[in-house]
Amino acid sequence: MLLLIALANAHLFRMVEFAALLGTWAARRRLLEDPARHRNLLR
Repeated sequence: MLLLIALANAHLFRMVEFAALLGTWAARRRLLEDPARHRNLLR
């Protein structure tokens, strides 16, 4: 039972890690596509 909980927690961590990487990639892509729109963040 504890092994099952540990595996579920590891899987959840991987999903959160993937979502964070995907969000970072998407944000960087938008920033590179239209830097003028994000000029305030770049200062």
